[in-house]
Amino acid sequence: MVDIKLNYADIINMWQLADLVYEEPDTDHHFFKNNDIIGLVPMQNWLDYCLAIEYKNVLVFSFRGTDTKDSVNEKEYIKLIRRWSSNLTAYPLVKDGPWGKGMFHHDMYNIFLRFKPDISHILRNVDPQKQIITLGHSRGGPPAVYLHRHLIKNLKIENSKCITFGCPRHMTGAGVFESRMLGLKVFNFINGYDFVTRIPKKLYRNEYDIYLKRISLNPFNFWFMWIYKGIKNHLQKDYAKTIVKRYIDYSNRYFDAYDNNYGKKFIVKIK
Repeated sequence: MVDIKLNYADIINMWQLADLVYEEPDTDHHFFKNNDIIGLVPMQNWLDYCLAIEYKNVLVFSFRGTDTKDSVNEKEYIKLIRRWSSNLTAYPLVKDGPWGKGMFHHDMYNIFLRFKPDISHILRNVDPQKQIITLGHSRGGPPAVYLHRHLIKNLKIENSKCITFGCPRHMTGAGVFESRMLGLKVFNFINGYDFVTRIPKKLYRNEYDIYLKRISLNPFNFWFMWIYKGIKNHLQKDYAKTIVKRYIDYSNRYFDAYDNNYGKKFIVKIK
């Protein structure tokens, strides 16, 4: 059993911020009324969106995943197709590491690079001692991990951690190995049936996965039921439902986890 330094208050708050980014909120949003918010900076390019939220004691960067609301009209529908198709742009693998091997998913890494100049500008105007948390749901997960890596490896900001929900696989073995060497603090939460977190299984992986929901090996769950559950489990609303359910059940604080570097299962406890 591994006792990680993360509590349910962290998970609940960070999930709300990962979900909030889909709304593209302003400072008048009701979520911020009871929180000591200092500043809010939206960052957007044609395909992706990120929100920087500064509180008294923490700076949060929240990356949005693929937003189905983009299918409202023909122009936005094309954008949605472009976003989904770009997820498949895996080659050439990014070789940003000392081992000279492909480490990261090509398009996922480019999401981070497109936001990097704006993020650098924000960091120059923030207290360097402030804790930084990077977040992302679905497609927003990988750039959150890459930003966390950039903070620790290049900017030497050790007071940082990364929390993702339904993050697709985006690292090769070399990338996961570097993550361990750098001591990255990445918490990948996934619902048991979420198929997005399992594709492709052979080439890409996450550092490790923490399962919020277990898979039921019911023989009557035919393939279409697995697809239905996989899609449903991936939606941010289903993650919110699962997290709140586990939060209410105080006796259920032990999670199945899988180490993608050593191929081992273990138990993790969240306080």
